[in-house]
Amino acid sequence: MNLPESAQSRADLVEHIRSLLDDLDANEAEWENSALGDFLEALAAWLTDCGKASPRNDEGVIDPDRPSWQLFASALSAARVYE
Repeated sequence: MNLPESAQSRADLVEHIRSLLDDLDANEAEWENSALGDFLEALAAWLTDCGKASPRNDEGVIDPDRPSWQLFASALSAARVYE
């Protein structure tokens, strides 16, 4: 699976989403939130909480109030397992 940190463009995000789909197909049992409703609930929860536990990248902290491809990719990856 691609790392969220690699998402620097729209094309990178599309590649990341496709890698998440591949991971879901191969490892669904490892996903806490494999059902769409659970996934979307976890996505919303992570985006609500991400300012508290700031995700990091090579350049420092990702600002959760400044949209970026990397933040979106991080949110999607986190929603797989976020409770």
